[in-house]
Order: sequence, then C-alpha cells, then structure tokens
Amino acid sequence: MNQRGMIDALAAKGIKKKDAKIIIDGFVSCVTEALVKGDKIVLVDFGTFLVKEHGAHIGRNPQIGEVVKVPAFNAPTFKAGKGLRNKVNEER
Repeated sequence: MNQRGMIDALAAKGIKKKDAKIIIDGFVSCVTEALVKGDKIVLVDFGTFLVKEHGAHIGRNPQIGEVVKVPAFNAPTFKAGKGLRNKVNEER
C-alpha cells in the first residue's frame, strides 16, 4: 500500500480524505523529526521506530573483489511490536 492507498483506507473508515492526508503527512513529519534528533518512538503493540548506528568497516565489492572502506552511518529502523506480530501471524 502506498500513501494514496493509506489515505483511501482512512477515508473508508470515515475520515475525510483531506484530513487523512494531513494526518499521514503529520505522522511522517513527526517520526522523521524525532529520528533526526536521535529519539526513539514507541507505539505500544504496534512497534518502535529508532536509529541504529553502524560503524565504519571494510567491505568488498562482490563484482571485482576490490576492498572498499564503508563509512559509519545511521539507519532508521522499525521493530514490530508483539501485538502487530501476533495480528499479522494470526491473519495468515
């Protein structure tokens, strides 16, 4: 599902499309701002958004075998909560 699909899904639940777009845009903006600041967002039974730090390391180009230095970087991560995992597994 993409952003348009999410807006349509919220509209099907009784929220005006205009309001649904504002809600989704606001949520994405808040999550982005919090992660940029290094904060962690915990939504009970849904999951946790956090930033994982990856240190610099030596990698290898798989095509030619050349050694490459990979710089340190931060990666945004989502870890599903127990409630979400259980719901997804019972629906399958």
